[in-house]
Amino acid sequence: MISQRFLGSAFLATIIGLAVSCDVIAQSEWPQWGGPQRNFVTNSKGLAAKWPAEGPKKLWTRPLGAGHSSILVDRNMLYTMYSSGDEEVVIALDADTG
Repeated sequence: MISQRFLGSAFLATIIGLAVSCDVIAQSEWPQWGGPQRNFVTNSKGLAAKWPAEGPKKLWTRPLGAGHSSILVDRNMLYTMYSSGDEEVVIALDADTG
């Protein structure tokens, strides 16, 4: 059985990967939940029309605890929150290196 903590970590790692891919390709800001207009639409140019079966190229990964926070992008920084035991953690990650 897969633990909920593992699923939360895997979900956040995937979201970070996608956020990094979007930022690296288009250098667009995603400053709040849902993006600039809170509608989950980006005006970025040059994004793939469809992903390969294996998904986008993974640039890096970082394990995080369980969480339900979105990823925010500002310049080249990614921001999110997660749980670590009884603590809530806010983290800022360099989009190029994690």
